[in-house]
Amino acid sequence: MVEARVRGAIGDYFKFRLSRPEILNRIGDNIVVFGFITPEVGELIFDGMLRNVARRLRDELKLRLVMSAEIRRNLLARCTQDLSHGGRGVGNMLESVFINPLSRALFEHSLEGKQTVAVTTINEVDKIVTLGLQLT
Repeated sequence: MVEARVRGAIGDYFKFRLSRPEILNRIGDNIVVFGFITPEVGELIFDGMLRNVARRLRDELKLRLVMSAEIRRNLLARCTQDLSHGGRGVGNMLESVFINPLSRALFEHSLEGKQTVAVTTINEVDKIVTLGLQLT
């Protein structure tokens, strides 16, 4: 139903508002209407992105990422609180509340000889997120 309404609105726009139906004909059936992301799908997207972060830490810095279930739940809640921006919105929030703070925190530590980075805390003061880390 949503797809039919979106396609109808697009057709009306090109035909009646722009008076250029030939442009719509050039686009043809190449319009993809994405559905809304459910919380369950948002969590799957989040988990996939978090796995990518862990993989990059392992591949590039030889560090294993560890976090408690509570830290993961905190990150998940932050990253999926507004799913109206789709998967890209989940990724943008993960970057803001985890990847960037993690990068800043890692720069403050010597990584030589370290094998594990454990995220111990997430703090937010004046909309600036910081992470507590333990490197072993």
